[in-house]
Amino acid sequence: MKKYLYILLAIMTLVACSEDKEELLPGSDAEKNTTDVAVTGAVSKIGAFNAQISGVVNLASYVVLDVGIEVSTRVDFGTKSRTVATGVVGRKFDVYIQPLLFETKYYYRTYVSTPSLDYYGKTYSFTTKKLISVDDLYFVDLGLPSGTLWATTNIGASSPEDYGDYFAWGETKGYKEGKTSFTWSNYKWGDGSDDSINKYCTNSSCGIVDNKTELVKNDDAAYANWGEGWHIPTYNQLDELRTHCNWLWSNLNGIKGYYVLSKNNDYWLFLPGAGFRGKTSTSHVGEFGYYWSQMLFNDVPTNAWGLQFSNDNTQMLNVSRFAGLSIRPVRD
Repeated sequence: MKKYLYILLAIMTLVACSEDKEELLPGSDAEKNTTDVAVTGAVSKIGAFNAQISGVVNLASYVVLDVGIEVSTRVDFGTKSRTVATGVVGRKFDVYIQPLLFETKYYYRTYVSTPSLDYYGKTYSFTTKKLISVDDLYFVDLGLPSGTLWATTNIGASSPEDYGDYFAWGETKGYKEGKTSFTWSNYKWGDGSDDSINKYCTNSSCGIVDNKTELVKNDDAAYANWGEGWHIPTYNQLDELRTHCNWLWSNLNGIKGYYVLSKNNDYWLFLPGAGFRGKTSTSHVGEFGYYWSQMLFNDVPTNAWGLQFSNDNTQMLNVSRFAGLSIRPVRD
């Protein structure tokens, strides 16, 4: 195995600078202007997917609904989103905005919303940074409650956007190692049909009951291919990734998929929409992603749990065990 390191995204800590003279960021003089209800502050950090922006407000004698920063890719703010500043102390505040698109110009301004009128500061702009290329095998700490460390590539992939290999559930050799057909007839833990499962079975109508519901080490493709410490994520780990991160559908080097952005630090993953393999072909590449968990679907043991996503949805889904899905390993 190659070395395992945390990705330190230096781009997330770069100090912003202005792009044009007419769009110079305001300094201390602007912040001293107490006559304005809303004063747009500076961008202190710019990343590929996020930015930290300050503002100044004078709330005296106003009934205020909320204050914060408004951003848009259009200078007229025809399409916009707002990030509310919470816990504003005094007049100055900072907000952390994500997810944003990488290498994209954004316009921003401070706003103060009152029951009768919205007040705005001057408009300024910044451009998000480029991505750092990853040429080795790494894992990343997304600051998740469980402390799970996620690999930045799929098994069989050479880069984050590479689709990698496809595996049937509980098998350790995939498409790239010669498994060209994914059917019940050649599934390792069966005798040719969905009613003759001989391992990981909780229902006698599906085969021999052993009540095993979680892959053992030797049947875990992550451990078999990457070694000690790695394993296929559990149901809870996949669902935690789905619910505790921000998901941004985009592309990396022309490959469609999701940027999975930490809510607690500046780290990220890219999960390519690799589709799946059924029988002898690959389906829904660039439209869907399917990633195995190590957990059996107890109610119907011919299936196992996985994560499915498309450009507008992520969900936990049970999938036929013989299907060829992607695997994104984890470390605890």
